[in-house]
Amino acid sequence: MSSRKLQAVILIALVVVIAGAVSASMQQERSEYCGSCHTMAPYYESWKKSGHADVECVECHSVQGVGGWIQLRRDLARMTRVEKSGAQPDLSIEIADEFCLRCHTKAPSIKEGESLIIPHGLHNAAGLDCASCHGGAVHGEAGEGPARMSHDTCTACHEDMIADEESCMKCHKSIDLDETANMIIPHDTHGFMSCGSCHGPQAPPEARQAFEMGHDQCIACHEDLISDPDSCTACHKAPNVTETVDLKIPHGMHVSIPCSQCHGPQLPSEAKAAYAITHSTCLPCHEEEIADPDKCSTCHKTPEVAETAELIIPHNVHAGIECGTCHGPQTPASAKKAWVISHDTCIACHEDEIEDPAACDTCHKTPDVTQTKTLKIPHAVHAGVPCGTCHGPQAPAAAKKAWVISHDTCIACHKKWISSIDACEKCHKTPDINETDEIKIPHALHADMVSCGFCHGPQAPAAAKNEWDMGHDQCSDCHDVEDYDTCEMCHKW
Repeated sequence: MSSRKLQAVILIALVVVIAGAVSASMQQERSEYCGSCHTMAPYYESWKKSGHADVECVECHSVQGVGGWIQLRRDLARMTRVEKSGAQPDLSIEIADEFCLRCHTKAPSIKEGESLIIPHGLHNAAGLDCASCHGGAVHGEAGEGPARMSHDTCTACHEDMIADEESCMKCHKSIDLDETANMIIPHDTHGFMSCGSCHGPQAPPEARQAFEMGHDQCIACHEDLISDPDSCTACHKAPNVTETVDLKIPHGMHVSIPCSQCHGPQLPSEAKAAYAITHSTCLPCHEEEIADPDKCSTCHKTPEVAETAELIIPHNVHAGIECGTCHGPQTPASAKKAWVISHDTCIACHEDEIEDPAACDTCHKTPDVTQTKTLKIPHAVHAGVPCGTCHGPQAPAAAKKAWVISHDTCIACHKKWISSIDACEKCHKTPDINETDEIKIPHALHADMVSCGFCHGPQAPAAAKNEWDMGHDQCSDCHDVEDYDTCEMCHKW
């Protein structure tokens, strides 16, 4: 090969290498490159939701010039090396004002915004940098955010002002707001009142979130309006809601119906909590849909529930089954309360699991129950015992009603306690029973005078196989049962 051809090959190779290096360098300067790192992923997602989503990461995190270019490569290499080792890279990076002022050139001269008085010059003179107030505008220290400025931002320096409802106007401008997206609230009509009458007082503990206004804030002056279901539109705008998190409720289709038919009436006593809409609310107009389990999806959205407080019920696994199989059919009579799911509901598909006492935790979560209304049963102490030892086995025949726990259930482990009339209170709580269906037996009167076993025992294992049958013999020691004129003292007619 001639020297001229060799030089040409070397030149081409250099061009390819340089082009590749430039391309790789440009790729590293893209925000998507930052997001590809596991550690940086939360910061990247927060950046995409912020008002800086059109500004590349390097614009704020890289010094301009050759020195900044070299430093950026060194920082990226260091972070990649640390993450590959399994350690956590140091992300405590401070953004100097010079980065902000590249774009926000007029920021130092700002004295007020559309609704707030915020003299930036005074804050700059006090030694505060941009990040002191705007540090969460893109993402927080752990990648959370973005966060807008709120009372929390200002509390560190202005706690006294935020706690004083008379000082609102030192920061907030007097606004001529007449309505919001959902409400008609003419502020000029309320100008004679202090801001805190409706919005506060914004003491520091309450300043962590916007004060949630509701009927309670308005009742003091507008009780008549709130009590009248025909006056809802005096404040509430006709909503354009078509669905909530769980339901499809196109308000446009219901606009001819008074608000109170679904949401009220909002009498002051009821205004303390949101009116709960249930099947009963919808029955007058939608009885056919509620009675038909095939029409659940007309209103209900497919839930993403995987578990409740007590059960593991992954709805996505059951997506091929119609709603009414588990939750219905919701005939009007049963629609008055939530459909109760029990073993009977699940037997059709899960008979094997229900019959197997070792499979309880397939659906049931380990409870933290320590006592019931009448018994002390600390489940944590019994955690090493299979559920079926006490609660089963739940064969389909037995599953038709809750397994009844009695002395027989507990004898295997607690024979000594059940045999001792002095140990009743280890499990049984002192009842407040005054009477049964047939007998008047005020337990409170007997509690301080006799032990449980005096009337109900002794509960020896042989006797524990059925409920102790009380008769006159139990009462004759203390009460004259031969006086026929006193029968009604105990016996009900």
